[in-house]
Amino acid sequence: MKKKMTIEDLAVITQQGFVGLEDRVNKRFDNVEGRLDRIENTLYLRHDNRLDKIEDKLLQIQVILGKKLE
Repeated sequence: MKKKMTIEDLAVITQQGFVGLEDRVNKRFDNVEGRLDRIENTLYLRHDNRLDKIEDKLLQIQVILGKKLE
């Protein structure tokens, strides 16, 4: 004899399917946030390096111009 599935049975099955899902989603988002933080830090580092190079070049230009103006 076949057992009929009730709405309550379906609700229980569905609820059991979602057990632990929140933890898995949170772990994935934590991984994504970690990756984004590393990317952001890399971009900041590159930006800082570019600024340092520009400052060095400006100092060199100031020295060259200072010598020519004397």
